[in-house]
Amino acid sequence: MHTYQRRSRRWPALAELKAAVLALRVNPSIPYSGMIEQFNMIEVALARAKRERASAENRSIAIASLPHEILSQIFEILRHEDSEWIGGPGIAPSIRVSHVSATWRDIALSTASLWTAIYSSPSHDDTFYHTMINRSQESLLECTIRVEPSQDQTSAAMLAALVPSNAHRLRVLRIIAPMWFIDGCVATLRELSAPRMSQLLLHITNYNPQSGPLLSRQRIFMGGTPKLVQYDATGFDFRMIRPPLADVKILNVTSYASDTLRDALLDVALTVHALGIIIVPDTLAIFPPIQMSSLVSLELLTEPFEIITFLGMIEAPELKSLKLSVPRRSRSTSYGSVVGKFSKLLSLQMEGMLESGILIAFPTLERLRVSDMHSRPTHLGDVFDLSQDSFSTLTPRLIHITAPTRFKESIEAFCTARQSLGLSVPLFDALEDI
Repeated sequence: MHTYQRRSRRWPALAELKAAVLALRVNPSIPYSGMIEQFNMIEVALARAKRERASAENRSIAIASLPHEILSQIFEILRHEDSEWIGGPGIAPSIRVSHVSATWRDIALSTASLWTAIYSSPSHDDTFYHTMINRSQESLLECTIRVEPSQDQTSAAMLAALVPSNAHRLRVLRIIAPMWFIDGCVATLRELSAPRMSQLLLHITNYNPQSGPLLSRQRIFMGGTPKLVQYDATGFDFRMIRPPLADVKILNVTSYASDTLRDALLDVALTVHALGIIIVPDTLAIFPPIQMSSLVSLELLTEPFEIITFLGMIEAPELKSLKLSVPRRSRSTSYGSVVGKFSKLLSLQMEGMLESGILIAFPTLERLRVSDMHSRPTHLGDVFDLSQDSFSTLTPRLIHITAPTRFKESIEAFCTARQSLGLSVPLFDALEDI
C-alpha cells in the first residue's frame, strides 16, 4: 500500500483537505462562482482537519499526566487479559516495571492490588513469590497452586510452603494437584486460621476411590474461617478433607458415598444458597429428608436415577434454578415422585442424554435452557414429544426456551401444539451447534 493511501486512511479529514486544494489548482479556468464554491469546500475541509488533529492530540496525552487510578486500571487490564480463572499465569505476575518510565514504575510498585494474585509456575522461584507478596503489602491474597504431571513440582511446593505464614491474608486459595501433593498440604493447613478467606478450592486430579483413601482423614483450618462462603471440593471423597462449613453459601462437591454427602448437607443446610454435586453412579442410598431453607440454585451431574433419588431427599422451598447434567444413557426412570415438589422453581437447564418425563416434574417453569455438555452434543430424547402424558397441562407458565439450532424444528412443533391448546407460547432463542 502506498504511503499516501495509508495516511488517507489514518487522517481522512486531512486527505479531504488536500483533495480540495488540488482540485482548485488543476482547474484554473472554472468560473468565479465555481471558485467560490471550491473555497467553501476548502474551508469546510480545513475545519474538519483541525478537529481531526485536535482529537489526535487529545488521544496522545502524556502518560505522566494520567491520574494514578487510570494507570492502575491499565495495569489491571493487562494483568488479567489472557489469564484463566483457575491458574493460568497469563501476563499478571510477570509484569516487568524496570524498563518503563519512572511514572509507570512508581504506579505499578505502589499499587498493591496488582500483586495480590499469585499463581504457581515452573518459571517462578522462591524469590519471585516473596517479591509478589512484599509488593502486595497487606492486601488480601489470591493464591493458586497448580501441579501438572508433566512439569516440575518444585515451584508449586515453594508457593504451598508460603501459605501458612500468609493465612491471615488469604482471600482465595486454590490447589489443583494430584492426591499425593494435596495430602502433603493438608497437615500444614490443619490448625490454621484464615479469618478473611472467602473461597477455597481443592481439586484432586488423579483420585481413584478403588486405590484406597488419602493418607490422612482430617479437618483443615480448624482455627476458623468465619468469612468462607464458597468451598469447592471436587475429584475426591469429600469426607477426606473438611474445612469449617458453618457459613458456606456456595458448595460444590463430588459425592462417592451417601453418608459423606448427608454429613456435608447437614453442615450447610441452613446457609447454602448454591449447591453443585457430582454424584458417582450407584453410590447414592436413601437418607432422611434434609431441610435446605436457603437453597436457591442446584446443579446435579449424574444419572437420572440418582437425580430423582436426590431430589426426593431434600426440601428446598426457595429453589428457583435447577441444572441437570446427564452424561450417559441409563435405565428408564420416572420423575413422577418429584412432580410439583419445588413450587418456586422458575428456571431449568438440561444437558446430556435426556429423556421424556422431565418437564412433567416441574410445572412452575418459566425458562428452559437446553445446552450441549462440553464437547458432547445433547440428545433430547422425547423431551418435546407431543404425545407424552399430560402434554395439555405441561409447564403452563413456560415463556422462554433456549436450545441449539438443530432442535429448532421439534421446538417449533412443540410451541405450535401448545398454542392450539391455549397454553403459553414460549419465545425460542437458538444457540450455535457444536
